[in-house]
Amino acid sequence: MYLRKLPSGKKVWYYQTYDEKNRRTNGFSTGKTSKTAARAYCYDLFKNDKLIPEKKLKLIFKEFAVDWWDWDKCEYLKYAKKRRKITRRYVHSAQRILDNHILPYFGAMDLREIEAYAIEKWLDVLFEKGLSQSSVTLYLVILKIMFKEAMRRKIIKNNPAADVAPLKKEIVKRGVLNHEEVKSLFDIKKKDEIWYDDISYYANLLAACTGMRMGEVLAVRGECLYEDYILVDKQYKLNDGLSATKTNYVREVVIPEDLMDELKAMSEANSGGFVFSKNSGKEPVGQSKIRSALNSALGEIEIDEQQRSERKLCFHSWRHYLNTMMRSNNISDGKLRAMVGHSSAAMTEHYTHFKSDDFKDIKDVQNKIIKFTKVG
Repeated sequence: MYLRKLPSGKKVWYYQTYDEKNRRTNGFSTGKTSKTAARAYCYDLFKNDKLIPEKKLKLIFKEFAVDWWDWDKCEYLKYAKKRRKITRRYVHSAQRILDNHILPYFGAMDLREIEAYAIEKWLDVLFEKGLSQSSVTLYLVILKIMFKEAMRRKIIKNNPAADVAPLKKEIVKRGVLNHEEVKSLFDIKKKDEIWYDDISYYANLLAACTGMRMGEVLAVRGECLYEDYILVDKQYKLNDGLSATKTNYVREVVIPEDLMDELKAMSEANSGGFVFSKNSGKEPVGQSKIRSALNSALGEIEIDEQQRSERKLCFHSWRHYLNTMMRSNNISDGKLRAMVGHSSAAMTEHYTHFKSDDFKDIKDVQNKIIKFTKVG
């Protein structure tokens, strides 16, 4: 042991020892100013086999990120899949976020040296690139998952992401088409002029009449078509195929008789498989086809791309349109929630099994929507 005078003038006791190759080490500070305290400190280190401080090895973030979000290799996914439902679509999205937005910024950093301030600066960079609040929020969630997993596996002692407060929630208000615009879109006499094909036309009409989500529309199979209602039991997404609906609830949705007749005819043509299909019912068309067809149809009724963007019109707008129509016709909130699948568990359970007559008022409103699809 030896006494060393620091630049501040303070005198502190240091010690030296021997490494595993019997080589004398550099001096290590005890932080003590008295020899007695320094001896006690060294004795405590000796008892715990810590006379030689552990070397702090770097763990580069990109090395930590190897195999992350790989469906078969990721340790986090192996752990998480035992505890909750995780879809391949979600995993693919997380992988893209890691590759495109997380690794370019954190890849060369030491995982153990990243602090909350660095994460806040990363968020600023994302916003400066013009990314939306909802996108940045999702990227932060993915990063937080990775740091939390590093903590669980004791790779890091402190989680810097835990000190980063959530971003405020961004509410995007979707636009709604007015009744005259909807009338022009679904004018049966101009169907072939406005729409790519029957699939696009009836997929959008079904959404307008029921508020069904895109994945729910594409998941409609022949077995879902009953006398006067559709059984909405699944959603369809490209990477996941058929899966439970967004809310995990099955619901029965009444639809107008004329629309049901068209859907049954399409189902029969597709051998009872997926109704909105171009390969004999084996699988539905892609979401991009339906979106593209809607955008083109809007253009045909003189709602161009700029107007569509400014009014925030998209396929999801049909849910807002239906909600507006039903409310303006005094449909109860309970029935509306049960129909569109935005309900509490208790309310959904209450309306899971019903007679079509119970929803006659809804069918009356639906018939107002599709009356212009009839010839004559």
